[in-house]
Amino acid sequence: MKTGPCGRFFCAKKSVSEISFNILINIILYTVLLRYFYTLDHVCPRDQAHYEQKTKCTMKKLVIGLFFLGVTAPMFAQVVQTEQLEEVVLTAVNYKYVSTMGVTNEALPVQTLRRKAANFDIQNSDLYQDDYDMYHVSFFIPDGKMVVAYDKEGKIMRTIEKFKNVALPEAVRDAVTERFPGWTLTEDQYKVTYHDKKGVNKKYKIRLENGDKMLRVKLDEEGNFQ
Repeated sequence: MKTGPCGRFFCAKKSVSEISFNILINIILYTVLLRYFYTLDHVCPRDQAHYEQKTKCTMKKLVIGLFFLGVTAPMFAQVVQTEQLEEVVLTAVNYKYVSTMGVTNEALPVQTLRRKAANFDIQNSDLYQDDYDMYHVSFFIPDGKMVVAYDKEGKIMRTIEKFKNVALPEAVRDAVTERFPGWTLTEDQYKVTYHDKKGVNKKYKIRLENGDKMLRVKLDEEGNFQ
């Protein structure tokens, strides 16, 4: 079995195309509004003797301007919502990985990085070559990192995941508080290994302090001490 080259995917960065698109939308919006007001201003009479007619025309500009903003603002909001939804759409090939990991009680950074890994398209990446059977890709965010092994079809076969100082599940917090009352949690690490055939192993490593005393404990995701 040939192993493909390793690659890196920095999911914390926002793409240039997304920023450019947002700027373009704003430019078009303001250009159309300015042109519309300029046209209406030439239609309105400027003679002081026609004060009432000029007042009505000014009000007409205001109403039309507000209407235009009311129509275009929701359109822009829909574009932003679409971009957000694209980040959480899961590919069918890695549904087993996502369902096995279970994301309901884990911290948001953990869920976010896993979705990035599950959506990564190895076949359309620069790493892909027909004669390789396995590819290793690294994913990073400020709160953690993970190394993912994909087969040539893009299916996740193995992962090694490590996160630091993320929110703990309620079961873990309650277990620590009950056994160590008066102790303060100062640091935590969350380590996960996934294998397509062997399943998943999740472990929390927590550092506790109480005055000059320090203690390290290990628990699984259900709050069982190890």
